[in-house]
Amino acid sequence: MNKRFKNLLSILLITGLVLSSNPTAFASQNNKVDKNILKAEQIQSTKKIALLDSQKKELINWLTSNGVANATQKNLFNKLEQGIMWDSLIKAKPVKTIELAGHSTKSIYADGSISISSIDFNDAKLNDVALNASQIQNLSIQSSNTTAPIGTYKNIKVAMAYGFFNADFTANFTLVRNGMDRIDAVNNKHVLAIWPVSYSELTLGITQKYETRAHHAQGTLSVIIKAAGGSTQYNLYIYVGSDFYYKMNS
Repeated sequence: MNKRFKNLLSILLITGLVLSSNPTAFASQNNKVDKNILKAEQIQSTKKIALLDSQKKELINWLTSNGVANATQKNLFNKLEQGIMWDSLIKAKPVKTIELAGHSTKSIYADGSISISSIDFNDAKLNDVALNASQIQNLSIQSSNTTAPIGTYKNIKVAMAYGFFNADFTANFTLVRNGMDRIDAVNNKHVLAIWPVSYSELTLGITQKYETRAHHAQGTLSVIIKAAGGSTQYNLYIYVGSDFYYKMNS
């Protein structure tokens, strides 16, 4: 390939505003994804969002384990009391991103809410042989000048977590030295939503199987998130190309 990118894998999350009570169509039958991004602005509702104690406890545990301060958590739950959803679910861009250990990135939003994106190699195989701890560590710290081992990777888990809403899937892909890297399969789509968030129209497919000079190979999980009487499109992507990998949130 003439054009080289920094890395092999990329996660790109694009969220839009919950604009109306009608879900927005985002995928055709062949899983081609609509690239339109909805305008982001804050959702306000006159209805109080009352969580069950078990739901609130689960969210508190998740926020605490991911470094959200108690004072910030209090403000976030106060927003729900006013019928306002967290910025992490309704704003397109975080105000700050932090690279965590391995392939994880934490995005921080204006109100202190967060999202976590990750690529997990722990159950992965390379050419049908399980990756050992050293290989997993090396894949997690690749520099922009180092290519990943060539071959077929299986069971790579791609995930995004918001607390209220989590999504993940697994991908198989093949790296070809001086050739076209490709995505072989995307499987095992999974979504977990905590009320008042729900979801519909969940699809997973290969949007572009082979990389080209202009584009990465791409797999896409798409879903409609529903909250506060409206709906928004959610896409989680895996990109493969030029024998490198990196992650980004948008």
